[in-house]
Amino acid sequence: MVLLEHLALPDTMKGSVRQAGGEQSEITQIEQVIQLALDQNPAVRAAESAWQAALQEIPVAAAWPEPSLSLVQFIEPVETRNGPQRQQIGVNQMLPIWGTIGLKRSISYQKAQKAKQDYEGARIQVVSQVKSVWADLYWLDTSLQILEQYQDVVRTFQDIAEVRYSTGKGMQTSVLKSQLEISTLEEKRINFRKMRQTMAHKLNGLINRPIDAPVRTVDI
Repeated sequence: MVLLEHLALPDTMKGSVRQAGGEQSEITQIEQVIQLALDQNPAVRAAESAWQAALQEIPVAAAWPEPSLSLVQFIEPVETRNGPQRQQIGVNQMLPIWGTIGLKRSISYQKAQKAKQDYEGARIQVVSQVKSVWADLYWLDTSLQILEQYQDVVRTFQDIAEVRYSTGKGMQTSVLKSQLEISTLEEKRINFRKMRQTMAHKLNGLINRPIDAPVRTVDI
């Protein structure tokens, strides 16, 4: 199948998608499909979550260790200048080795940058996939429309050939040729339908819809 990756799609190309929550949304431009994919595609959403989680790790890595609280209970009272004490409460704070806080922060920042690049890469990839699938749907729907129109023409010729043959004015070979041509066209139409179903399933996956959700014929 020819992939029309550089096809300039007109605004009149239309499809139908169902957004999350079951609300029906009419699609009039490919940009709407792209936006749905950017908002709902599982890979994009997972990459965004990973990036946000990495950002949250930066201040954690730069923080000092948590102080610890200790409580000592004496068997016998201990005499102090404030009088006898039976217990002692203390707070301990571990001091990090010089330079380790900055190093941890730098490592966390680099991880966040990598997660951001992965997120942006996932967005670019899904946009490319949507454009490719949409172009294929456009090509298939256009081809199916032309094919079905041609089928109607061949059926008309078949009817004429049958009438001429039945009246002794035509040859049987003309009828047989028309029948063979109709069978060939029908086989192509079935194959195109299967290819379109594959593309529709792929589009549904990109925008996180049920795989068998209907995708309306793309207008030309």
